[in-house]
Amino acid sequence: MQKTDFDEVRKHFREAYKGIFPNDAQFERHFKDTIELETSYNLLRMVQDNTGITPDTRILDIGCGFGTFVLACRKEGYPAYGIDTAEFEIEFARKRFKSELPDCADGETYQLGRAEALPFESQSFDIITLWNLLEHVPDYRKALGEADRVLKQGGYLLLISPNYLSLRREAHYHIPWIPLLPRVLAKFYLRANGRNPSFFINSIFYVTNLGVLRWLRGNYRLVIPEIRKVQNPDLCISESKASLLRKARLFKVGGLLKILIHLVYLNPLKKGIVLCARKKF
Repeated sequence: MQKTDFDEVRKHFREAYKGIFPNDAQFERHFKDTIELETSYNLLRMVQDNTGITPDTRILDIGCGFGTFVLACRKEGYPAYGIDTAEFEIEFARKRFKSELPDCADGETYQLGRAEALPFESQSFDIITLWNLLEHVPDYRKALGEADRVLKQGGYLLLISPNYLSLRREAHYHIPWIPLLPRVLAKFYLRANGRNPSFFINSIFYVTNLGVLRWLRGNYRLVIPEIRKVQNPDLCISESKASLLRKARLFKVGGLLKILIHLVYLNPLKKGIVLCARKKF
C-alpha cells in the first residue's frame, strides 16, 4: 500500500479520537497496536495456545476494525473473516488485504455489519474473536448471543475487554475511573479532566468480568492455559517455570495452584477481561 493510505488512517484516527488520548505518545501507541501486525500476531498466538486451530479452522473476528488480525491470520494460512460497522475501516481493510495478499482477496473476507445481527448462517465458524469490542456495543449480551449462534458446537470464543467493575484507569481516556460510574456523572467528570465526552457517550458501554462469566455459565467451559501447564509442565516455554511446576506437583500442591488460578480468572474486580471458552457439545 501507499504511504498516503496510512496517512489517511492516521488522519481518521486523529478525528475519531480527538480529545480522548492524554498525549501524542498514547495516541501513537494505540495507532501502532491497531495498524501494525505485531499485536495481531500476539493475539493469534493466544488463539493457537488455547484452541485446536488447523488450516481448515474458520475464524470470525467480530469488530475487526482495520482488519489487522484477519490479515495476520490469512498470512499464516488460516481462513479468517472480519466484520465491522465502520465503513472507512472496512474499506481500508479490503484495500490493504488486496495489496498484501492479492491471491487471497475476495469480497467476503471483510463485511459491513453489526455484532448484534451477524449476516452469517448458524454454526458456521470454529472460532469467534472479540478483541476489545464488547465495551463498544450497547448490549454486549446480545452480541455474545449472536456470536454463540454462528459458533459451532465445540468451537472457541475468545475475547478481551476492559472490566468496568474494576478500580482502574479508563481504557480509552487513561484517567482514573470509578467502577460503573453513572453515565451522567461520567460526562461531567470527563469534561472536568479536559476530555471530550462524546466518544464515551456514543461508543463506550459498561461490561464486567462477572457479567461475561455469568453469560458463559452453563453453555461454555473456560479454557485456562495456566491450568494445562500445571497439569503438563512440558507445555511451558520457560524451563525455569516448568521446573517450578514439576516441584509443585511433586509436593502435591498442584491442586492448590489450579484453585488459585481459577480464582484469578473469576475475580470480579480484575482490571481486564481476557477469556477463552469452549462451547459445549
